[in-house]
Amino acid sequence: MRLACCVPFCTHTRGDRKGDPVAQYDVFICRDHWVTIPRQMRRAYQRKRFIWKQTGKEADGIVQWRLFKRLMRYATERAVGI
Repeated sequence: MRLACCVPFCTHTRGDRKGDPVAQYDVFICRDHWVTIPRQMRRAYQRKRFIWKQTGKEADGIVQWRLFKRLMRYATERAVGI
């Protein structure tokens, strides 16, 4: 199973990675669109993910999902030209 980039009309996909298998409802942002997100937003998201993994609070998926949705929205707006 392969995942498509969450940005509409993007043809990039990804498959399973070592230690990170693909689930049915997973989403991801391809590298081409990830770099369009400002560095501060990306680093804030990565910092939060690191803290959640270290403290074992990764089950707090609601906050993580909200942050990721913000990144997806920004990447989509940049791809469309807004």
